[in-house]
Amino acid sequence: MQRHTSFVFVSAVRDAAVDATDGKSSAVGQLLELLVRSAIQQRQEIQAFKQEMTERYQELVSPENMPELGVLAENLTRDLRNLYEDAAVGMDWRAVDEFPVPLPMADVELSDDGFGAPVDRQGHGLQRAFIFTILQHLARSTVLAGNEVEEQVPDGEQAPVAQLILAIEEPELYQHPTKQRHLAEVLRSLSNGTLPGADAQTQILFATHSPFFVSLGHADEIRLARKIAVEECDFKICDLQSLSLDTAATRLEAAWQKEPGTFTGATLMPRLHILGAELSEGYFAQGVILVEGRSDKAALEATARILGVNFASAGIAVLSAEGKENLDRPYVVFSELGVPVYTIWDCDGHKNANNARPATNLALARLCNPAGNLEGAPTETAVNLNYAHFQDSLERTLQEEIGEADLQQHLQAACEPLELPANGETQKIPEVMFQTLSLARENGRESATLNSIVQRAWTHLTGQNL
Repeated sequence: MQRHTSFVFVSAVRDAAVDATDGKSSAVGQLLELLVRSAIQQRQEIQAFKQEMTERYQELVSPENMPELGVLAENLTRDLRNLYEDAAVGMDWRAVDEFPVPLPMADVELSDDGFGAPVDRQGHGLQRAFIFTILQHLARSTVLAGNEVEEQVPDGEQAPVAQLILAIEEPELYQHPTKQRHLAEVLRSLSNGTLPGADAQTQILFATHSPFFVSLGHADEIRLARKIAVEECDFKICDLQSLSLDTAATRLEAAWQKEPGTFTGATLMPRLHILGAELSEGYFAQGVILVEGRSDKAALEATARILGVNFASAGIAVLSAEGKENLDRPYVVFSELGVPVYTIWDCDGHKNANNARPATNLALARLCNPAGNLEGAPTETAVNLNYAHFQDSLERTLQEEIGEADLQQHLQAACEPLELPANGETQKIPEVMFQTLSLARENGRESATLNSIVQRAWTHLTGQNL
């Protein structure tokens, strides 16, 4: 297997300057050695030079021309016989097969925006990208060179393709967010063979803390590693969770009451790809609160802030699915990976049947409460252990509990210093909603429903009561 596969590990902290030095153990040194062996040493004048040097050196060190070895053996024999009378030392020169010719030396320089400098004088982001490049090239070159030497491919048969397994710790280190996105795309293109110039087959493994390197569209590729406490052990252990798309499809099938086989892993995959990138943050959270849109997120986070609840400090991510129709898949993905989820949606009772989407309301309720034996779609406001829903919408609930006129007045007061219009769009701004609900509380009005949701969500996701 090692003849055709090379494993390269890129640690989180690796000195690019060391890899760039022209030494035998460095990556550049190994690359140059391969280059010399496959190219430079194939030149006839170099082979002739090596042959001439070898013959002359063999002549110089032949036993006839160097009697010193025999003299040394006699001296050692004399001293040894002081200890063992019948002992003797014999020494013969080893035959010199080939005179070693030193390889050319090289200095490596990186250029960025026209500025060239030694590797250790460039930025850490460029240095790390250089490490990925050089180790990847080294691994491929090593395997290809080994194939050339060790294996002769019969006529008519295809030569084996070099396999590379590239394992990277925290590829996001020293990279700007836009560069992280680009690097993630490059790694994926490298692994699926669509990167121009990437002829060899490559498998990519990486451990990351960045949502730019993971997505719901590739949820089945993720292995979620967490430290968990176990009984009769003083230390936490590492627990690995993975997702089966077929299992996720079966759960969705049951929630939507579809015939077995209606949903499959293959049909689920494209429905995951359309979900927003923000949801990837949920992979790294200790708990997730799923809401329909940005206004729901702003109102919930504002209420928590007023109550002195810090979701971020507890590792809780409040994520917008950008629509009620998009809540079911993230819920299943996160829960299958062991991430606790609290889901909130609007039943839209103030809309007509088509726009209210009662089938979606019922499917979400079944997902969150599979043992509830629910027959009809929920229509009332309810705050449950792991999910909540509003009869109409969160915005209408705020109007009812704070007062429509008062809420508009407080929203206007919050928007005025920012020179913003007091409308539905500005309710999506977290600071505006915080100021709006803070003014309402100062005037003795608040949303009991939102307060209850914050408390229930905190208890469900952290196991602690407020």
